[in-house]
Amino acid sequence: MTLAMRASPTDSGAGIADTQSAVAVLGIDPSFRPAWVSPEMRLYIPLPNSHPRSLPVGEAVAWGTLKSGERIPLVASGDSGLATAYVWSAWRDFILTEQYATWRRRPLYTRSPISYRVVPDRLRHALAARMCRGRDKEPAAFPFPPFDGGFVALRDILRRGATSAPTRPAPRICLTHDIDTPAGFEHVREIAEVERSLGLRSSWNVVPFGQCVDFKTCDWLMGAGYEIGLHGHCHDNRLIYLSESEMRRRFDACGEFIARYDVRGFRSPSWLRNMRLMRVLAGYVDYDCSCLDFDWLCPAGRGGVLTPDPFRFGRLVELPTTIPFEAPAMLTGGAPETVAYWRGKVEWLKGVGGQALVSTHPDPHYLGNPPMIRAYATFLEELLSVFDGQWSLPRVLADEVSGDE
Repeated sequence: MTLAMRASPTDSGAGIADTQSAVAVLGIDPSFRPAWVSPEMRLYIPLPNSHPRSLPVGEAVAWGTLKSGERIPLVASGDSGLATAYVWSAWRDFILTEQYATWRRRPLYTRSPISYRVVPDRLRHALAARMCRGRDKEPAAFPFPPFDGGFVALRDILRRGATSAPTRPAPRICLTHDIDTPAGFEHVREIAEVERSLGLRSSWNVVPFGQCVDFKTCDWLMGAGYEIGLHGHCHDNRLIYLSESEMRRRFDACGEFIARYDVRGFRSPSWLRNMRLMRVLAGYVDYDCSCLDFDWLCPAGRGGVLTPDPFRFGRLVELPTTIPFEAPAMLTGGAPETVAYWRGKVEWLKGVGGQALVSTHPDPHYLGNPPMIRAYATFLEELLSVFDGQWSLPRVLADEVSGDE
């Protein structure tokens, strides 16, 4: 699927969208229910802000129930096949560009002349964990961590009625890491060796400016078959608030680093993203991992592309991050619960044919400590079992994404 590079309400705002549309509870006729959807599963689907088209109520195979109790037919079966209440291509783009999402205003600290990184790492981690725990207690907020399958269920219904379907990359494990601080480099080899002992390799996203890059470690990673990606010019969280020309100046300054490590991938610091960034990125890398499928971590607010499937922003491939590994530790305060937290999500990903794209941070207050590394090793063993040992570097997965849906 290819999304047009068009202006969005966010080009001057905090994130990909700054308004929230209606969110409906999705109902599905049993004969059209995807195999992975159980009768008791509660699914939600964001509705575009446009008015729905009229569909015969008696022939509806999927419908949405609003908070008011109003029931809207969403998919109907007729002589010519399945019809949707909204133009599917526009509805899909509405979700994949996160126009449904609630985005908060620009974080105040990004306006300060002093970088937020002057705050000690552990204190920043504690504040971020408190913010995430606060969001996790918002029962009315959508999307719900760690996943909600409404959009995927709707997609599967429509694929069932399609005469042809695009080729999807086979589900697999993709491991990525973001090195936010110099202290993170101290644990890179230890974590990489855990992966290598299991026959895995990963991508390591590095910040070239604003910290001391350990080029010796980066060179070792490349020589051992790992991948180096870009994690922004500097980790000041101001990137998406710049003009396109200012963004390009930052990426141009990274040119030597990009060339040295044949960089093809990017993840934005703190998951901050907008369509302006996506347009600029297409001139520097082949794929992006800045979007989560279900996002309650971004400082700008909740969102997510609601799918574990890779897709295209023009020529740029988006690989949604589906497992931000340390998130449970931020919510619960410890490592032991982390693996158990992700088991349901992993089984769901395998059931819907999605990608297990894992994100971690080797910094000491995230993955870079003995309890978390042990939990990570256990998790990787479980992933290998569920996904039958299938894995690839993200650059390989990105090369397999092509065509429209």
